Amino acid sequence: MATQFFNGTFGWAGIVASDMTQGGPAYPLTSLGVHAAYSPNDNLTILAAVFNGSPADPNAEDPQKDNRHGTEFRLGDAPLAMVEGQFKYDAGLPGTVKLGGWKQFNNNFSDPVTGDVVIGDYGLYGIIDQQIWKAGDDKGVSVFARVSGSPDRQNLIDTYFDTGIVFSGFVPGRTKDSFGAAFGYGKISNRVREAQELAGDVVSSYEAALEVNYIAHISPGFSIVPDFQYIWNPGGGIGSDADPSKPIEDSAVIGVRTNISY
Repeated sequence: MATQFFNGTFGWAGIVASDMTQGGPAYPLTSLGVHAAYSPNDNLTILAAVFNGSPADPNAEDPQKDNRHGTEFRLGDAPLAMVEGQFKYDAGLPGTVKLGGWKQFNNNFSDPVTGDVVIGDYGLYGIIDQQIWKAGDDKGVSVFARVSGSPDRQNLIDTYFDTGIVFSGFVPGRTKDSFGAAFGYGKISNRVREAQELAGDVVSSYEAALEVNYIAHISPGFSIVPDFQYIWNPGGGIGSDADPSKPIEDSAVIGVRTNISY
């Protein structure tokens, strides 16, 4: 259901993009790795993957400038391991529960207050996708929710959640169209806030995003998607370039995407 939305946080969540080394193996950069899946029955699937631990030089200030074309495909960095269990069920209406975690091995992180080196990092998460109403084959309402956490000491974001709802087939004569709304929230860790206070910087708090869109299927293989997003505390409330003593203002984004499948 989260594929309804454009904002990357509803896919590769903001907490992993911020806490994994150089953003982790996700667009626009990636890492070489291996992936395995095991399904002992129709309801349960276990996924596991191991990647090279950084898609760019771990010490680079900007990973996208360091791996400019996204084709560096590094080897030799400490590995990143991910595992997820998925359980499908039907309690009158279908749903899926997912539990997972990730572990970054042997990459060094600095405590933002003391500067002490912390070895390794990890995170845990849970996801639920659930259809809550259905009428016929095309008309229905589905919801999703996700919560994730990582250690406070070595991470920018220590708590994250997102949720959303998708309505499908509600416009008469347009059974394939869908309308969706989603909200995501990432809390800046207390350790980072403490370091900012000691340095006299703008103290970050959280970043939140709201997205609303409508997928209009014009013809087979062609759709138009008007989209609106609003961001509270961009960057978690960091100081702006124009005036570092004041946080970046909230922002609104309006756009339209066209999709062509063939």
